[in-house]
Amino acid sequence: MSESEKNLADRIKRCRRALGMTKAQLASHAELPRAPISRYEGKQTKDMSVKSLKKLTQALGVSADYLAGRGEEEVYFQNPRLQRLIKNMRNLERKDLQCLHKMYLFLLENHR
Repeated sequence: MSESEKNLADRIKRCRRALGMTKAQLASHAELPRAPISRYEGKQTKDMSVKSLKKLTQALGVSADYLAGRGEEEVYFQNPRLQRLIKNMRNLERKDLQCLHKMYLFLLENHR
């Protein structure tokens, strides 16, 4: 296993835990089956598709570069206010999360 595969697996797990999510919750938020989440965290990432990676980055709120070990976004997880916000979001229904995500993207787009 390459170092980048190990980084990817470790960072997926670290982000999921930092958000207080179970594997099942991450699978639900990423709209992926639970089995691939377990495989990815178990360092079996060779079969991960670009589509799955994109869904994971969106569900975890980090970039693909961070998951691949090329960034240090983890610092955001150390903010207690952000941690509380994310933990409260776990209890939202999927449609509410999707609405919140659309609002977030709108704000990002119009902030530039």
